[in-house]
Amino acid sequence: MQKDIDALKERVEKVKEAQMMIQGQRLDWFSLLQPLLLSPPKGIELYSINYQGLNLKVNGGSHAGYEAIFQYSDQVKEAPSVSQVFIDRVELRETEKGKSFLSFGLTLKLKGG
Repeated sequence: MQKDIDALKERVEKVKEAQMMIQGQRLDWFSLLQPLLLSPPKGIELYSINYQGLNLKVNGGSHAGYEAIFQYSDQVKEAPSVSQVFIDRVELRETEKGKSFLSFGLTLKLKGG
């Protein structure tokens, strides 16, 4: 019985170590991406960046048109930890003052391992 308990404790420790390593990798990925993510082209505003497994979901708005969204997408593609970038959505929206802008969502697929 004690052997089983010790083996279980050892497995739990290995799982904890693996989780810490994965969390560390996530932080490394974000630190590599941070300068690119947080310095979008003029006319782009970022609203949220959400981490989901090996994906980052980026939501933002463009007052500079479609070209600025494509420029930002190309910019983050250059990061060594990014394997693919998808433009998930682009929607024309209006502000309360009647001005229009483009709301967009990007998915960044990170390289695993």
